[in-house]
Amino acid sequence: MRIGTTRFLASTLAVAMGLLTTSAALAQAGGKSFPDEWYFLNNGQRYDSLKALEGKPAAALSIDKWIGAETTIAGSKGKVIVVDFWATWCGPCVASIPHNVEMVKKYGGQGLVFIGVHDSNSGWDKADNMVKSKGINYPVGLDKSGGASTKAYGLQFWPTYIAIDRSGTVRAAGLTPDKVEDVVKVLLAEQAPGGGSAGAKAASAGSGEFGPEVYLGGATRPLGLREIEGKRAPDLHAESWIGNAPAGGGKLASGSITVLTFVSPSLSVSMKEFEKLAPVEKEFATQGVAFMGVCDNRIGDAWTKMQAYAKAKKLTLPIMQDTVETRPAAKGSTSGPARVNATSAAYGVEYFPATIIIDRSGKVRAAGVRADKVKAVIEKLLGEAAGGGGMGGGDEPATSDKAN
Repeated sequence: MRIGTTRFLASTLAVAMGLLTTSAALAQAGGKSFPDEWYFLNNGQRYDSLKALEGKPAAALSIDKWIGAETTIAGSKGKVIVVDFWATWCGPCVASIPHNVEMVKKYGGQGLVFIGVHDSNSGWDKADNMVKSKGINYPVGLDKSGGASTKAYGLQFWPTYIAIDRSGTVRAAGLTPDKVEDVVKVLLAEQAPGGGSAGAKAASAGSGEFGPEVYLGGATRPLGLREIEGKRAPDLHAESWIGNAPAGGGKLASGSITVLTFVSPSLSVSMKEFEKLAPVEKEFATQGVAFMGVCDNRIGDAWTKMQAYAKAKKLTLPIMQDTVETRPAAKGSTSGPARVNATSAAYGVEYFPATIIIDRSGKVRAAGVRADKVKAVIEKLLGEAAGGGGMGGGDEPATSDKAN
């Protein structure tokens, strides 16, 4: 059944008129369940197939293709996950996209993972253009033929939002689009698995050498970025370059500080963050600091877009085209082999943008740095002896088989 625009608007209006205030409704939710009025209803009742999912472990998604980074339920455990079942032919789905994008901007750094799952039957041919035109900043996957994911989640209408807590348990299934954010706020505030507040656990694991305020995502930045710190910087795997390739090719020069920024031309938020680095590069280029861009290469026209962008902006820093490799699916995954950016994977980069700073000894010192904090990190590293200070573990090479 497809919910049309008229029904969608009428349902949303009824919800808005019948709800208590947001604060009172959140109190009613109590961190355990949410009011029925927050869901799409059928003759005043919730859909049984969706309600039955709640309180149970979230099923794995079965995805044929990805626009953006392959993202799994299991791989996102410890974070709050929202799965949006949608389609380009669904008017209410498309109308909800701007709010989805805003939620990712607002809560992505606090531990929110957003995944779009597109209908397997029709509309996928328009998905790539819609991702670009709407500025979708979260991964979008095509459901397996026959709708394996929609069947696993008992879908009854489009869009269907599923909210999953940090333990991997479905907490809300079939939410109206206007209530998804309210549920996200509740789940983000709850305790992380194993006790203790989610914020405290994340802070102890992810604050890094420079403090959480330095990183995109704060203390909840991706695990891959946290794990690369203190290790020797991996070699670069470039297909081609804009500007002059470094003298060492894939090997970073020793004795200089290097700033690597991983970007995706298909994501506007990625390019805006990248633009902020231009004045920093000009300031430190004469002080032995090397800046480089690493371009996501999994989408066909990404490199062409990056070349046009570099020319239009008159960029002076070298930018490499990452090498794409096809790797076997992770154990237990139903998604099939994954196309992976080799350099991004080696550095633990799952999402764009990501800026990584390497000290003069060749050790990764900060991974996932905010553009407005890059200068402060560089200044600290410039003040150190050439041998490098800070975190230990510099003799251990960094390796990664993660898909990003």
